[in-house]
Amino acid sequence: MLNESQEIAAAIDIGGTKIAVGLVSKDGRILVSETAPTEPQAGFEAAIYRMAAMLQHCTQQLSIRPAGIGIGCTGPVDPFTGVLGEVNLLPGWQGKPLTAALTAATGLQAVVENDADATALGEAAFGVGKGAGSFLLVAVGTGIGGGLIVDGHLYRGAGGAHPEIGHFILVPQGTPCTCGAHGCWEAYASGPALETWFNQNHPQESWWDGRRIFAAADAGNPQAREAIERTAHFLGLGISNLITMFCPEVIGLAGGLMERWDDFAATVKAAIHENCRMVPHTQVRLERARLGGQAGLLGAARVWWSRCEADSH
Repeated sequence: MLNESQEIAAAIDIGGTKIAVGLVSKDGRILVSETAPTEPQAGFEAAIYRMAAMLQHCTQQLSIRPAGIGIGCTGPVDPFTGVLGEVNLLPGWQGKPLTAALTAATGLQAVVENDADATALGEAAFGVGKGAGSFLLVAVGTGIGGGLIVDGHLYRGAGGAHPEIGHFILVPQGTPCTCGAHGCWEAYASGPALETWFNQNHPQESWWDGRRIFAAADAGNPQAREAIERTAHFLGLGISNLITMFCPEVIGLAGGLMERWDDFAATVKAAIHENCRMVPHTQVRLERARLGGQAGLLGAARVWWSRCEADSH
């Protein structure tokens, strides 16, 4: 017999390659967790069955029935209906009722946010944004995404839309972006943008990925350094725009590319100093996100708690 616990949330982090499931306390402790490959090609229903089984195993280990399920999921997702949009990394899952399916499979109410919004909620509660009145998470990796937290609440646009900060136009009529537009910030400052520019402008015998480019830069390769410096320039322009638009107290930098933040920091800060003329940019704290590998589950748990707190008001 499982004990009910209103202080424990189930957390599910759904990415293109991995799903993590765990139980998280309200004060931000991951009590138990499991991971498994996403295997989107196996189908949506198979993934729901796998997530429900992983959650059941977690709850049995602690003999606790959590209050509900918070989910952070890659790609477009409707936070109110829980239905998945055109998720590039989850082919065949488009239009599937994620929260309804998990509720049916587990008997627990489920709520969901885009994974960047979930990470922003986690970092605001337990990480680099803790205590800030306004906090902007910028995640730079395969793409560029983010989430804005104001006075503890997730910012939502018209129709509950998630702001796509990686897709404001940085260079008019510029490089084609995966979204179909031209000149998006993501097309200039993401990991794939770095790799594509390097390999097109300094072709090698084989394709160099980001890891190899950074290793070459560390060894003094001037072409690799040039590619990183170019990416830093565009990263700085984009962050300058965000500071001018929102001027948050704290910007947290997450994502794979920001593991090398020290390679970008000087150029980014110089761009901010040069371009942010109308706002007190020196009062904006710019730091690496702190939750690391725990960000997915802690963020997903905060999705549950924040939605509960919003519903109680």
